[in-house]
Amino acid sequence: MPCVNMLLGAVRTAGMVLTVSPRYAREVMSDPLKGCELETALKQVTVHGILNGVEDVVRPDNAVLGLTETYDADSLDKKKQVKAAMQSSLGLMVDPDTPVFLFMGRLDVQKGVDIMFEAIGRALDAGLKAQFITMGSGLEPLEEKATSLEDRFPGNFRAILSFKGAEKYRTFAAADFALMPSRYEPCGLVQMEGMRFGTLPIVAPTGGLSDTVFDMQTGIVMPKEVQQDSVVTEGDVSMLLDAISKACNLFRDEPTYRRMQRAAMGAAAAFSWSNSAKEYIAKFQSMW
Repeated sequence: MPCVNMLLGAVRTAGMVLTVSPRYAREVMSDPLKGCELETALKQVTVHGILNGVEDVVRPDNAVLGLTETYDADSLDKKKQVKAAMQSSLGLMVDPDTPVFLFMGRLDVQKGVDIMFEAIGRALDAGLKAQFITMGSGLEPLEEKATSLEDRFPGNFRAILSFKGAEKYRTFAAADFALMPSRYEPCGLVQMEGMRFGTLPIVAPTGGLSDTVFDMQTGIVMPKEVQQDSVVTEGDVSMLLDAISKACNLFRDEPTYRRMQRAAMGAAAAFSWSNSAKEYIAKFQSMW
């Protein structure tokens, strides 16, 4: 419809257009759904992407975060103690051999939460030995779905419909995997924060997720993006189920799992605001 588009005006008059990851910069110039009808104008000016950063304090050896036990890449066995404490506090069976999957963020279709809930329900119906924790609020139907899953699977699913300060980082530290089946993701912080804690992300290959997670090196990357429209398809659910199954098998292969945890923690150390700031300064200086 006819409208005054302030963002389009900004794009056409700006000396430079930046977004929060290199992959997303390419997507908004080429994909009409992600460019939101601005892709032609964005392509004409060229968009540059600079990854967001993670605060330096977000790391598992920082006692200020209130973890049950601090640890680093050389003491990952201590992560099991944090996990046991979290399982106990949530009323889940305390078992170091049961993988814990975490979703942290808004309960929204953009995050692929509708697909995720369908996959979790099917996995647990089939008897998968795993535990799932969701932390965050959002769309009311998805909040209701989360509480419904908790009612159906009281021993395997917990829905925490808020962020509880330090509890966020204790949950990151306790989990083994972080789920991010996003339909689109300009950058994403959850995967980077999770990697800081040795919690391997399971992601769709989109936006900043593609720039930060590498399959079977620092996490698990699904083979293709999920459907952009807000529908749950059989293919997307099956793809996420396969990724969850792959994660469970990986968890049982402790040498490979440990190697990937250390690689993820090492990679995430570079996802800092100090590094991002240097890139911003270089871009700004190039305009002078």
